[in-house]
Amino acid sequence: MDASGKLTLDRFIADADSAGPLNEEQLRDLLVESTERRSALKELEARILWRLLAERDGQTPISVKVKHPEIEHTVRVQDFERWLETTPRSPAEMILKNRLREIPKGC
Repeated sequence: MDASGKLTLDRFIADADSAGPLNEEQLRDLLVESTERRSALKELEARILWRLLAERDGQTPISVKVKHPEIEHTVRVQDFERWLETTPRSPAEMILKNRLREIPKGC
């Protein structure tokens, strides 16, 4: 538990066997903290990828595997950047492109 008495994810991981039964609030707090960490890690991974791609000449192919159904796409960075600058064909594509454009700003 931290100074406020709240059970933290780190403390739970360290003392999982001795933590005893957890109440609903503790479970919710652990789930929220775990979700926040996963989100932060995904953002970090995206920033690292953008930095690596920025150092390339645009001709470097990258492969992305999409699940459900599993399909692998290979595209050059230059082609991806061109697609990113085209006019979106749907609201969902516009949202996706806006999110992708925001990633390098945090790098």
